Amino acid sequence: MIKVELLKNNRNFILSILLGILVFFIPLSSALTNIMLIPTGIFFLISYSPKEWFSNFPKPIKIFFFSIAFMWILSILKGSFLLDISIYSRYLIVVLVCLLFSKVHKKTIIENFYLASLVLVTCISTFKIVEKKVANPDLLFDNGLFIDQVLWESRPLAAFMLVLGIFICLRRISLKSKPTWFFIFLAVCFLFFCNYISARLSLILAITSIFYFTFFKFQIPKKTKVILLTSLFIGLPTMLLFNKSLIERTPFNRAFEFEKIADIAKDREPRYVIWDCAAILLTNQSNLYFGISSYEQYRQDLVNCYKETIINRDEKRTYYMESRFNSHNQFLDFWLNGGLIPFLLLLLVFITVFFSKKISATAKWMYLLFFCFFLFENVLYRQMGCYLFGIFATLYLYSFSEKTTK
Repeated sequence: MIKVELLKNNRNFILSILLGILVFFIPLSSALTNIMLIPTGIFFLISYSPKEWFSNFPKPIKIFFFSIAFMWILSILKGSFLLDISIYSRYLIVVLVCLLFSKVHKKTIIENFYLASLVLVTCISTFKIVEKKVANPDLLFDNGLFIDQVLWESRPLAAFMLVLGIFICLRRISLKSKPTWFFIFLAVCFLFFCNYISARLSLILAITSIFYFTFFKFQIPKKTKVILLTSLFIGLPTMLLFNKSLIERTPFNRAFEFEKIADIAKDREPRYVIWDCAAILLTNQSNLYFGISSYEQYRQDLVNCYKETIINRDEKRTYYMESRFNSHNQFLDFWLNGGLIPFLLLLLVFITVFFSKKISATAKWMYLLFFCFFLFENVLYRQMGCYLFGIFATLYLYSFSEKTTK
């Protein structure tokens, strides 16, 4: 009886530790992450009654669940559920993770495990980069093929994890967590690494997050803010300009002929072709309202569109067809796969957060980061993306006291 009471009194702390370990495994091993989900889920079922599972569940997460449920039902009616079971099983991960993390009271436990894991994989990737640079000093990482060999995940997702790490560090600095210098050091390291791997979107998100926290969150004198911002205005452009890999990934040619920027950008950026093809597919009324017959068929329809629309560029057309580029936009992905309703519901998730008076500014900023990332990547196509969204879309929606342990 005493043990049961002890377990009940400390269930949140135990759950937080289990979830922290799960978070630690995310960039290291998808298998270990999935395995860790099992004992964590069992503990949740034992420790919390069914009435508590969805108690005080935030509205944005409920809307997201409705979006996924609609796609599941529609796929069953289309007869494509089993064919696309791999993608729908990933959506289920989001549901489970949101449910588990809705009971976390001490965000700092999760954040500490996340930062520890991120430091570890960043160090491992740094050693791999040094090894490659020693072998080939002129090697640039403008090509995704090379950089993906040294990172723990594809460049966009790995870089976004760094952005989340910077967000956590900035939040902890704003809360005056000790030691403050440690979180400043980590944020700077993550920013420099994000710059070195030439992740354009994540760099923009990281820099804007730094400015946001500096202006609106940090309780420091105005003079200190001016000095800090001046240093950023001088230091950041210098850091970016000396990154040859990043320059190669911008719409400038070697001679910096500015009048050709638009043409170069259209030629280099796959999304110009991908989003045009997505728009073509949505001109079909059936696709517009109910999505394409199956996820696999929608991917194949995009490939067929690349074949038809990329003309007089055999090498480029072959590259797009062999790469089988997805929509590179999570909202378009829901639209093409599930039709107009899932697309609107996903959009409503973010609108609800942004215009809610009950949700904290910190949570809104986190959702803004994911919104921007959703605009340029199919985040939920990868298992890691599902875990990250499930965790961080839920963690900051609640305003439990950091001292609460029950």
